Amino acid sequence: MNPQDVTLFFDGFAERFAAERAALIAAGFLRGSAALDGVTEIDLLAATAFWRAFADGVAQRGKAQLGDKTVLDVLDLIATALENAAGQPLPEALRRAEAATAQALEATKGMVAQHGKAAAFREKSRGLPDTGGTVARMPIELMRGLADDRGYLGRKAAE
Repeated sequence: MNPQDVTLFFDGFAERFAAERAALIAAGFLRGSAALDGVTEIDLLAATAFWRAFADGVAQRGKAQLGDKTVLDVLDLIATALENAAGQPLPEALRRAEAATAQALEATKGMVAQHGKAAAFREKSRGLPDTGGTVARMPIELMRGLADDRGYLGRKAAE
């Protein structure tokens, strides 16, 4: 993905997160964007660094841990899927990370919310996917779409 694609990604990213999560997402976004300092094209290494730093920023700001039924449960799986995709073309790695979010959301159904508005409902939150996690799927879908449309490392995909 070239610099123009990166700008499209970040613009779309900002539009997809609700204002109620602004501080939490901003912390992740700042960490993720710092991991891309000096990057002009997003390859697998850069995408992995972004998503790992993003997840770590959300965890730190939200004081969340894996299993707390938060957006972190999905963000961490995105980062992990990319970390495990070494050697794959970026679009394929992003497709796998995107697919992994479905598994992460399914797993949140068995959890009890520990943070945010859903925490007020504790046991009643069991059986439902985490709403933050649902929203977290959107940016990985956007990044995957840009990688598919533009081709790996900004080159036009083969027709």
